[in-house]
Amino acid sequence: MIKSDSTLHLKPNCISPEEWDKLVNGDLSFTEIEAKYCEEVAINAGIARDPDALETYDLSFANARPADEVHPEWMERWRQLQAEGRRFLTPDDYRSPKRVGLIVPSTNTVMEPDLYRNLPNNVTVHTSRMLLEGSVTIETEELMLDVYLPECARQVGTLRPDVVVFGCTSAGALRGPAYEQELAEELARATGAPTITIMGAVVEELRRLEFNSVAVLTPYSQEINDTIKDSLETSGFSVPYLSGMDVRGAFNIAAVTPAEIIAYVQEQLAGVDSDCLFVSCANLRSVEVLSELRKAAGRPVVTSNQAVLECVKRAIAVAV
Repeated sequence: MIKSDSTLHLKPNCISPEEWDKLVNGDLSFTEIEAKYCEEVAINAGIARDPDALETYDLSFANARPADEVHPEWMERWRQLQAEGRRFLTPDDYRSPKRVGLIVPSTNTVMEPDLYRNLPNNVTVHTSRMLLEGSVTIETEELMLDVYLPECARQVGTLRPDVVVFGCTSAGALRGPAYEQELAEELARATGAPTITIMGAVVEELRRLEFNSVAVLTPYSQEINDTIKDSLETSGFSVPYLSGMDVRGAFNIAAVTPAEIIAYVQEQLAGVDSDCLFVSCANLRSVEVLSELRKAAGRPVVTSNQAVLECVKRAIAVAV
């Protein structure tokens, strides 16, 4: 157990010594702490937990010397390798490779890059696409689920994935949580791997962080928003506010810029009281600006792809 009083110089002013002691000696992940508090608290708690962190010892700073001074030959060689475009190995490179099977609508251009940018180097993402033409509507999503999804599942199963992600928030919510759970089980049987659905991951994240009331912002039309709201309420959450951008054309959701997402959050949440904000849609570029969204919202923020990332990391860790 870490004596938190020895790390009080790292404690941000926004939390009490008692809360700090629980964080330093607890098992919340960086993302969980960041969601519940802020990035500064998450970073400082990580430093305090590391017994070898030089940041915890003032004497270490006093005695520190530039690497160029201590090992000039090493630093010169490092600069040469960088100039040659060499990539340096990390501990992730030595772990056994893991495969994520991803099933998304054919118009999605955001989720795959989000996974690659935020998963360890030993994880590869292999994508199969359900045909989606036109806008996100109940009819087009039912077509995806009933006609195109089974073949995608068969394809993903042939690459022997360690975990599978069904990457469409609205399609998962379309027929309610019970159906989505059945869908995850069917995909697990078809692919031979545990399957994560987005709304399942979102609900898990909201429960882990002990949120009860959830404001929701989406790029969808009202008919799709209603299914998202119903899914969350059926799972036990209150939804005091929900608004959608009503983006026409599924492909165009990815064209909404991060700056526009931030502005929309600021505009819509004024005067809204909730424990947190859920920004829905796997094709919306919200992960790129997650910290900025939390500042704009003035409360914790959970997004579709961020919730999936947390679930994937846990699933892979279990499999290692």
